Amino acid sequence: MRPIAPLGIVPWDYNDIYDQLRLTADLVGKQAEAEDWIQAYEGKVRNVRRAVASYFGRTETIAAIRFVQGQLRVYGARNMGHELYRSLGLTPPDRIRSQLKNATFVWEAITAEQLPDYASADRLFLLTFTNDVEFVKQVEESSLWKNLPAVKNGRVYTIPEEIWFTYDPLSIDRQLDDAISLLSK
Repeated sequence: MRPIAPLGIVPWDYNDIYDQLRLTADLVGKQAEAEDWIQAYEGKVRNVRRAVASYFGRTETIAAIRFVQGQLRVYGARNMGHELYRSLGLTPPDRIRSQLKNATFVWEAITAEQLPDYASADRLFLLTFTNDVEFVKQVEESSLWKNLPAVKNGRVYTIPEEIWFTYDPLSIDRQLDDAISLLSK
């Protein structure tokens, strides 16, 4: 590709959305625009945090879980967790909170037996893919699932993959809007 156009590399694995945006902006000479977007987004986050505080108890916890290819994954402060833990400042369950101290904790695959440790939250954000219907059904019929606090109290939010699966500036802005819509119900 280098003979056709300059090639820039933006590492994906452990950079947060702001670092990714800044690196991309550096490659295309749009640093000021990137900083403007970040400042506008952070302003929106401050307003949304105030609104969420009125619907969310101070001691409530929230977890982000994804069902994918027969696997359960819990999320840290990137991807789905970015909106919940970083933008909204919500509290994850203890097991996830302890792992957030590790900067490389993006997500972790867990077994159904580990659900009570990782998903013992008051609320769950659940992302499923359409090709995992049987696996989702199997987990949701288990007593481990049915005994989770969020499940017992009807506080499981199924989130759409077309909004929540991606991790880019436009998507996190849409995720913030979706989060406030879901949490305010």
